[in-house]
Amino acid sequence: MSHYSQNFEKYKEFLNRKVRYDFAMFDLPLEGRILDMGCGFGDRIRLLQGMGCRDVHGIDIDAHMVSEARKQCATIREGSITASGWEAGSFDAVLVENIFHHIADYDAALAEVARILKPQGLLCLIEPRNSLSRKALDFVTFKTPVPRWLGGPWALRYAVMKEEMDTGLYPKWLVSQDEFRDLLRRRFDVIWWRRNPWFFMVKTTRRG
Repeated sequence: MSHYSQNFEKYKEFLNRKVRYDFAMFDLPLEGRILDMGCGFGDRIRLLQGMGCRDVHGIDIDAHMVSEARKQCATIREGSITASGWEAGSFDAVLVENIFHHIADYDAALAEVARILKPQGLLCLIEPRNSLSRKALDFVTFKTPVPRWLGGPWALRYAVMKEEMDTGLYPKWLVSQDEFRDLLRRRFDVIWWRRNPWFFMVKTTRRG
């Protein structure tokens, strides 16, 4: 088990309680075939099944997360956002939640998502927003003793985000969001782009 997945396994319990998204906002085709790309421990797959989706699949690059997720949902395999292993045109919708900020090559990832989507298929994504609120949260997490003093979720966030900081990918993401938006629009038509203080949520369709 990687240090990241071990720390994230604990931190996700807090996130699931406090950071909730209404996935109904995406109006996913629950009668179609859906892929959760970067499914982690399978929480969103179980949520989608609870919403009525009967043909939902997941991939994740972390072997421990995949092993744990398979205990409750068999339709999960190892794979990455740049090399999913799925055939072209496999899905009606792909959900990507908090994965793009873990990778270096946004264009390769978007190309792979477009490849495995059917024409006019949906890409729905949620990612950290480079907002003042997030900058303040990161400042408290990394530049003050609050995580050490308070422990709990603060200490878990520090442990998880420290690994993301050390890779350089999270800081890169925060300053590359204009670049990402331009790359996204080369292959996808944006239906809507919404924001909250911490994240942005986007619903798109594949061109062609």
